[in-house]
Amino acid sequence: MMPHSENLSAPMNQSRMRPPLSVILLAGILLLVLAGCQPIGSAAPSAIAPEPASASNPAPSPQPTLRPEEVVPPLPASAADVVTPARLAIPAIQLDVPVTPMGWAVSGNGQDVEWVLPTDAAGWHVNSAPAGGPGNTVISGSQFEGSAVFAPLALGDAAVGQEVIITDSAGVTFTYQITQVLEPLPLSGSGADATARALVEQAGATRLTLISGWPAFTTTHRQFVVAELVGE
Repeated sequence: MMPHSENLSAPMNQSRMRPPLSVILLAGILLLVLAGCQPIGSAAPSAIAPEPASASNPAPSPQPTLRPEEVVPPLPASAADVVTPARLAIPAIQLDVPVTPMGWAVSGNGQDVEWVLPTDAAGWHVNSAPAGGPGNTVISGSQFEGSAVFAPLALGDAAVGQEVIITDSAGVTFTYQITQVLEPLPLSGSGADATARALVEQAGATRLTLISGWPAFTTTHRQFVVAELVGE
């Protein structure tokens, strides 16, 4: 009689292959723990929104680039209520040019302000005094763009003692006499800025301030010419 042999092709007893329940639970817990772990140095990006700006955490803002003559506050009267300068002449140097009111453009979220200089006329700063005052009448002109109406100022032709004649939009003529022709001031720099601000202030005697770029074919400086009212 042959000895009994186990049939190797038959399936094994299922109860012998199933791991204990405690092992299954432990393996599940380990998988959950491993799934929640992150390798060092590879943390996922945070989904938290950036902290909003506050008094203790202010948002950065662009720095203003205001020109010195732009810090004068506007006059309370509107342009329609003001008799504006219409023509400027310095007979001694054959300068005779039209004058038009000149405002400014704002950009950079209100941080950048720049005068809109006319190309074929001189520009009267609308926040300065009207012709004849009271206050400081400020007129700018380009020395090389367009008609280059203030080229003689950049070339150094203006001199102390010369007369400047301003005719306003009502036809009234005012005569000024040049009292200062300043050395050209750099476009920026604390000393130059302070001088420029003082030159365009509205306080003080009734006067006229002319501003041109310098030198004649580019602009690295500003040329200021100051005149006092001597007659109407």
